[in-house]
Amino acid sequence: MDGLDLYGSEYLRIRFQSAILDKVIKLETSIRNLSPKGLSRTCFLEKHALRVGRFMLGLQNLLAATSEEKSDFVLWSSDLSNKDFAVVIWDFYQASADVDRLAILARCLQTKHNHDEFLSLAAMRTVTTLASMLDPYRWGVSCWRTMACLGFDSMTDLKRVRLRSRMEMVQAEFSEVTIEDIVEANAAMRMLVCPGLPSTTGVAAALYCISLDLWPTDLPFERVDPLTLQPDLTCKVFSARSAISAS
Repeated sequence: MDGLDLYGSEYLRIRFQSAILDKVIKLETSIRNLSPKGLSRTCFLEKHALRVGRFMLGLQNLLAATSEEKSDFVLWSSDLSNKDFAVVIWDFYQASADVDRLAILARCLQTKHNHDEFLSLAAMRTVTTLASMLDPYRWGVSCWRTMACLGFDSMTDLKRVRLRSRMEMVQAEFSEVTIEDIVEANAAMRMLVCPGLPSTTGVAAALYCISLDLWPTDLPFERVDPLTLQPDLTCKVFSARSAISAS
């Protein structure tokens, strides 16, 4: 999609609060230290169970802090121990099919969510956020905002179609999705990876920012006036905004 790479890492740094991005970086760093490479299943559980538990708690806090609404994420299952979460992480890395990977991560959700055929918006966001942390190059956060911006060849086409849709209508369009739907959307995001957005997580973040321009909302973690914080990047931000504001 033309212009998508304008919503890259520099744009994210000036649009969102540094405290939120710092939390993301810390979680990404901690999960990189939990790689099962070279470890047996038993050794991985013994070595990393406590760290996995701390990571899951930190991710839950991040989901809460970045939610548009209080119901915008699903709590982890209270029945799972640190070792149980570590088993999930291990199984995710060992699985070969994307559908299986997401189904494995869904086991972390509260019981009422993890056996449903369809995932709610909150469950989809929660599971794919975890996937994007575990494998950012292949996974991005799927939510109604990112999914609504997929399937267009240009910003002009995206604007022409989506600006006619009210936020409530778009949310309803993606209110219930299957794991297969999410895998398909994630595959579409992988196709948009480019030098300016070298990971699927980066693509998802760019699509999310585009959606905020299409369907504005008051976010507690977004800066009020990002252009005043780093003036040297002002031109890049205006270029990114013009990509979807131009007719």
